[in-house]
Amino acid sequence: MCDDDIHNEQNDVESDDEHVTLANLMANLKHDVDENKKIQKQLKKANTTLSQELKECKAILAETSKTLGESYSVRDSCLVALQTKQAEFEKYKAFNDHTVDYVKLERKLNEILGQLAQKDIEIKEDLKTKSYEISVVKEKHDELMKQSLLTKSHYKGLVKQETKQEMPADLKYVESLEKEIDELESDKAEFSNMYDMILKECVSKDVMCSYLLSLSDLDALAELQCLYLHKVKECDCLAQKISNQTDSVSKEVYSKLL
Repeated sequence: MCDDDIHNEQNDVESDDEHVTLANLMANLKHDVDENKKIQKQLKKANTTLSQELKECKAILAETSKTLGESYSVRDSCLVALQTKQAEFEKYKAFNDHTVDYVKLERKLNEILGQLAQKDIEIKEDLKTKSYEISVVKEKHDELMKQSLLTKSHYKGLVKQETKQEMPADLKYVESLEKEIDELESDKAEFSNMYDMILKECVSKDVMCSYLLSLSDLDALAELQCLYLHKVKECDCLAQKISNQTDSVSKEVYSKLL
């Protein structure tokens, strides 16, 4: 009987221990569950905060991307404007350099036109002188013809025959010289008109610049100057020829009548 009681007591003690242990386990489990709930709440709160921050970051990223795109657009616009200004500057620089060339060409053209005008005056004066010499020769010729008619009764035979043959020849020669002078006067008048027209076209600077643009390194102007100088040379040669031949004709006529 005693053994049974002892055994039962032991069982009761063990049962009490198990109850205590189980109670402790349940208490610990409840504590863990409560802690887990707290942690879950904290995690949920942190997750909500992170989600909100992520949304804000996405919004900031979108705004930054938009601003960056606008910055790229502004940069491209600035580059285009810079290239345009640079092109305009190059054009202005080229125009400025070209304007300097215009000033040099204008000065050169004025010098050449001044030389041409002076040469034209000299030719006109020379032609007046030669025309006067021709008129003097004609007067001498007419006077000699009159003297020849008045004294023809004193000259017989060969002298009379030579006078009749050679005097008309001398007259024809003088007439041929007059014809050459007339042709030269015509060429001079034509060239003078062309020269006056060019001079009028070159009065204003704008017209002069346009005229200079149409020239290639003043080739056309040089050609015009060469043509003018060629005419001047022809005038000088013809004037010298007329002077020499006038002296020769005068000497021949006088020698025939003496």
